[in-house]
Amino acid sequence: MAGQLVALAASPVITRLYTPHEFGVLAVYVSLLGVVGVAANLRYEIAIPIPADRRVAANLFGAAIAAALLIPTAVLAASFVLGDEVSALLGMSELADYMWLLALGTCALGLYQALNYWALRHRDFRRIAQTKLTQGFGSALVQILGGVLNAGPLGLIVGQLVGQAAGVGTLALRTLRRDAQDLAQIDPRGVRDAARTYRNFPLISSWSAIGNALGLRLPALLMVGFYGTAVGGQFSLGIRILATPLSIISLSLSQVYLSRLAELRNESPTGMGHLFDSMTRNLLVASVPVLAAGALAPWLFPVIFGTQWHQAGLFVQASMTTFAAQLVVVPVSQTLNILERQDLQLAWDMGRLIAVAASMWVAWASGLSPMGTVLVYAAVSTVAYAALFIVTRQGIIHASLGATHE
Repeated sequence: MAGQLVALAASPVITRLYTPHEFGVLAVYVSLLGVVGVAANLRYEIAIPIPADRRVAANLFGAAIAAALLIPTAVLAASFVLGDEVSALLGMSELADYMWLLALGTCALGLYQALNYWALRHRDFRRIAQTKLTQGFGSALVQILGGVLNAGPLGLIVGQLVGQAAGVGTLALRTLRRDAQDLAQIDPRGVRDAARTYRNFPLISSWSAIGNALGLRLPALLMVGFYGTAVGGQFSLGIRILATPLSIISLSLSQVYLSRLAELRNESPTGMGHLFDSMTRNLLVASVPVLAAGALAPWLFPVIFGTQWHQAGLFVQASMTTFAAQLVVVPVSQTLNILERQDLQLAWDMGRLIAVAASMWVAWASGLSPMGTVLVYAAVSTVAYAALFIVTRQGIIHASLGATHE
């Protein structure tokens, strides 16, 4: 929370240093990185907390690190080959100048994710929280400096990249000092065996994660493509201001929840349902301030971020039910990973992606205004999260009943 408060406190300064168009360029970069970055470790990082055997976990960590070094190489090659085509498709020629930064962002994100889940396995929540504070400071400082120097979209993008990379060194040093004995068990054969045992994570969960990321990131890309970079920038700022702290809260809670749920699965499966219900109740209470903030956004945004950002506040108000649903559902949706029901997650992710893309296209093709399209997006997304909650709860009920019968 402190890390995100730093980022939010810096936002009124940053929004006065950059234009909606420049935020639109950042939105496209962040959207592309969000899609590629979720597969930076081939999802092996998610499996790290699961095995009881320390050697298997260490070799899964090795597989995640190896992927974090190999995937960015492919991204770099693709950015040189397809950069101009992607920029032309989005009607944003200047984006081609920044496509190579996707590889750096993917590498930074992959390394952090692997180290983060290794720390999660050891319940080192304090160290993880400290890196969030570093990320908030690093990103804000670089973006402000870029704005003062008139760096344009590059200042926003490099600030985003610094924010993702911050914390990698801290977690790496901590891991080397504390877990040298476990890391010494990593070898090519062990990595291969662990990767084979948990092959559903790259084969199914990776595609699910990409579908999930597309479902989250595609709306910003579509708003840019349908209504122009300035409108896309307004939409992306609104999403960033409210969704960023919520996503950090959701991620932090989901990591604690995932760690505890993995323990219960190995030690007392019947307790998983109680943990799920308790977490859900707390998240429902936490969603009330989100709805209140969304309702006030049209009046708060011009005052806090400048008069040019009034439309962003309207977009936030239109989307507030989606943000509240994300906060409630996303943390407990980790249940499906722990239950190794990636097939259900994949089906939902692809269904949500198709529903969001189709509904926004129909809204635009029907001549709706940007606000009308955002309202359609919010309604479809809220219904999709409700469906995910039902699927997840049914999954944990069946798992608990199965453990009781055994």
